[in-house]
Amino acid sequence: MGLPSNCQAAVNWIDEQLAKPNIYDFNLGNGVIVNDLHKCLTTKRERILEMSNYNQKIVFLHTKLIKDKLTNG
Repeated sequence: MGLPSNCQAAVNWIDEQLAKPNIYDFNLGNGVIVNDLHKCLTTKRERILEMSNYNQKIVFLHTKLIKDKLTNG
């Protein structure tokens, strides 16, 4: 069974972000600070590819929160 399309899109987006300059001390909101965006996204990418079902969905949603914050400020 292959990777769901939404997860594949998240992996593609992560790859695009990793090609850009890194962001340090990124404030995600609600008291969450990402100290190294590239390291965070690399971990999310690995987890999306290796996990399945519920855990994969949770990592996908965390990635979507980061994307929404970067896109909408």
